[in-house]
Amino acid sequence: MLYRYDLNAERTIESCGHCYFKDRTMHPERVLPCHDLIYLTEGEWGIGMEGQQYLLKKDRVLILNAGLRHYPVTPCSPRAKTIFLHIYPAAGDGPADRDGAGCIPSLTDCSQNPRIKRLFEDLVLFADNPGPESRVITSSMCRLLLCHLSLMSFPTTDSDPVLYIVVKSIKETPQHFFTEEELSEMAGVSVKTLRNRFRNRFGMTPRAWQMEQKLSLVSAALVTHGNIPLKALADNYGFCDEFYLSHCFRARFGMPPGEYRKKNLR
Repeated sequence: MLYRYDLNAERTIESCGHCYFKDRTMHPERVLPCHDLIYLTEGEWGIGMEGQQYLLKKDRVLILNAGLRHYPVTPCSPRAKTIFLHIYPAAGDGPADRDGAGCIPSLTDCSQNPRIKRLFEDLVLFADNPGPESRVITSSMCRLLLCHLSLMSFPTTDSDPVLYIVVKSIKETPQHFFTEEELSEMAGVSVKTLRNRFRNRFGMTPRAWQMEQKLSLVSAALVTHGNIPLKALADNYGFCDEFYLSHCFRARFGMPPGEYRKKNLR
């Protein structure tokens, strides 16, 4: 089942927590006023909803929607562990007939996106904290969780482990200019595979995308750090010297860095 969630709506948690089942246990049959989000951290569990049966495995998320009947299919395996969130629905939530922003299938494999589990864990920690700040934090984190689950349906850097590793490394190491060979070795794939992933997602090669990212950072630094010399910027963003940086910058922006700085500096 595909369901659309209003990503702009404020969210409230009714209850949440970690569960451990020493013995094989059937999921209860019930209809809840909240969306029941289950992250299975260990084991397997068969659960049904509105005529559809789902096999919940490790690092998968199952969403049992508010107002719909869900029921047991098979008992969980011994020593199964889950994290659950009961989140009140928003007025804009409802069934969807095609993919789009906020659309999430009932069952999602999150094994390649560690952020999902961290958000479940953090929501459990924050939910019991008193005060208005806690309500703001949990609402924002719920919306962020729904956004990430929605993005899992599309080929993004979050859902593609190769792109996730490479993009994360490039962004975290602005002072280094990686070769495609270094990036492919880092991700455990061939250079050809890496290029295909980048072209499919970004429409350019890994080198071209990396250059675009660095020149965007340089253009921002020219304006925000008006006194920093071009040689320092070359060192900070992985260019061999200020002359090569100037050449690349002119090719991208149609003017040398100094002229760009004078034009945009206020």
